[in-house]
Amino acid sequence: MRYTIHDRVVLARAPDGPLASHIAAFASSIAAQGYSTQSLKYHVRLVAGFSRWLGRNGIDLRNVCPDQAARYLR
Repeated sequence: MRYTIHDRVVLARAPDGPLASHIAAFASSIAAQGYSTQSLKYHVRLVAGFSRWLGRNGIDLRNVCPDQAARYLR
């Protein structure tokens, strides 16, 4: 099932994890800043993947720190 985040971004499924409820607002914010469609899609998918990773690792939104982002990106 496809899930529309922003009129220019469609994900294969609804986002989950601790950041899921913030992804649409994030997409709108960076779109308003003039990000290209390709860049918008990349950033939204990156955040959606990070959110899923946080959820799988049991990391609460209040406990997110730069170390987790670095581990995710590795």
